Amino acid sequence: MFELNSLQYWIRTRLAYLVCSGKRQG
Repeated sequence: MFELNSLQYWIRTRLAYLVCSGKRQG
């Protein structure tokens, strides 16, 4: 089971990736 900190880190990195991808496309 993931730790809360690990989960938050994964979510932040995921969001950052999506944001960067969105900026690149548009």
